Amino acid sequence: MPGLQPNLSAAERIVCAIDTSKESTAESLVGLAKNAGAWVVKEGLELQSATSWKYCSDLAAENDLDWVADAKIYDIPRTTAGIVNNLAELDHPPVAITMGTRAGVDSMKEAQRIAAEAGIMVMGVTLLTSIGEEETKRFEHILPKTVVRREVRRATDAGIGGLVCSGLEVKMAKDLAQDRGGLFAMIPGTRSKGADTQDQKRSITPQQAIEGGADILVIGSQVTGAEDPAAAYAAVVQEIKQGLQQRAA
Repeated sequence: MPGLQPNLSAAERIVCAIDTSKESTAESLVGLAKNAGAWVVKEGLELQSATSWKYCSDLAAENDLDWVADAKIYDIPRTTAGIVNNLAELDHPPVAITMGTRAGVDSMKEAQRIAAEAGIMVMGVTLLTSIGEEETKRFEHILPKTVVRREVRRATDAGIGGLVCSGLEVKMAKDLAQDRGGLFAMIPGTRSKGADTQDQKRSITPQQAIEGGADILVIGSQVTGAEDPAAAYAAVVQEIKQGLQQRAA
């Protein structure tokens, strides 16, 4: 398995999202992801709350895939440490665990302390891609990019290895983190032209996200819900290749 590192090939830069609460559907989607060419899947709270993190771990292991635990941890340091430790002790632990940056620097430091011992990356979720500019301005009284800037600073202060943000903010986020060693960026909510944006309000194409500096993209129904998942996966890979070429130009 290539692992989460900056120099992934285009085909390795897709994390297939397994967003369901039904075991039979999850098993089918993981199989589709593997057959399409994925090496890593994202399993989150929808599936975990219906089963367990052990189930998520076993499902990935049975298909010889790595996985990201999209736990979105948001809790005090002691509880955060306990959650991360439980995930790290699974027979097939995740390669990364997500947590809300708003949990604070101390909670992220505790997550990083436990995760680092197990070789797991902690990824800070900055601002959900389903939250648009209007809502952010109404409740935060600032623009989404300003919220993300603040949360990236929290993440770098805590010393975690990764972040989750919209492709619209990835370049800014990567630039902000550069002086402190950088952050690996996982980008959800990208959509190819013509694809259903569903509940995403801050979305761009896979190519645009990669051009902006994204390291890896979370792709769900565009691949797993396609009539031909392998062809859909390959089409996104081509977009990623174009993005990498533009980034290198």
